[in-house]
Amino acid sequence: MPESAAAREKRLASMQEQRRYNFIRIWQKRYAHMVARHEGRSTNSSGAAGQGICTADEFFAWCKSHENLDTFISLFYDWSLADFPLHLSPSIDRIDPTKGYTCDNLQWLSFEENCRKNNINPIDHSQGGW
Repeated sequence: MPESAAAREKRLASMQEQRRYNFIRIWQKRYAHMVARHEGRSTNSSGAAGQGICTADEFFAWCKSHENLDTFISLFYDWSLADFPLHLSPSIDRIDPTKGYTCDNLQWLSFEENCRKNNINPIDHSQGGW
């Protein structure tokens, strides 16, 4: 039986609500991306292959630290209020790109800021351009 428009809208609203407040899931995805880059499995060449990487527990503790959590929440709410466009999504940046994904070398930036910082020319996923 096909889903009614009202049921679909209710399901999508519920999914959006879950997405808004599930910081842990976002952090898990960001950590998985870090590991992929560290292991050289990423389609995006970041120069991180074989460099140091923090453990998952260290990364989650770093995410929960006061300053980092404040930055993440600010980025997250800007992203969610704009209806989750890729260019505003919270992104992990290596402060010094010659070093690995260690906690003393990480910071939160928007995906857009991270691409600009690293001179990457990403596909424009926003309506108005960057």
